[in-house]
Amino acid sequence: MGNWYNVVGDKDFNGDDYRCATATYTLKKDEWWNPYPVEVLNRKDSGGSVSDGKCNGIFGRQACARARCTWGNGACNVKFGLAPDANYLILDVDYDSHALIYNCDTWLGLFYTNAMWINSRAGTISDANKSNLKNILKDRVPSFIYPADEQMVDVDQVTNCNYGF
Repeated sequence: MGNWYNVVGDKDFNGDDYRCATATYTLKKDEWWNPYPVEVLNRKDSGGSVSDGKCNGIFGRQACARARCTWGNGACNVKFGLAPDANYLILDVDYDSHALIYNCDTWLGLFYTNAMWINSRAGTISDANKSNLKNILKDRVPSFIYPADEQMVDVDQVTNCNYGF
């Protein structure tokens, strides 16, 4: 839980202007009835203005999500508004340092998408740690499913970032 910086992402999923991206995860302990007890507020700096990461309206926005995870195996379902659940798998985590997340989905049986993220508690991650996490991804997800060498790109977290937390 808490604040995380997105330091590595998927080049197709994130786009060219993806920079200064963060997420805040909050366990809603008082919502015992909620099947998605984790609130996720995603933010990014777009030309000097920071998205607020808040849910607005019945459909929500992609900036806001709710999640539920099976404790112990890293499998999570993430819900953006009224869209079907997205399948996330936390492949590696050190709650003081980093998290490696992989997402893969088949949508309505028509098409397949996948992506990955490396989040860090700081705005940077060492090259050695990044290389280690990339190797974990390559060991767990075959390259014909996710070509990590081609898809993984660094996310700019140091050039005039404005953070919303």
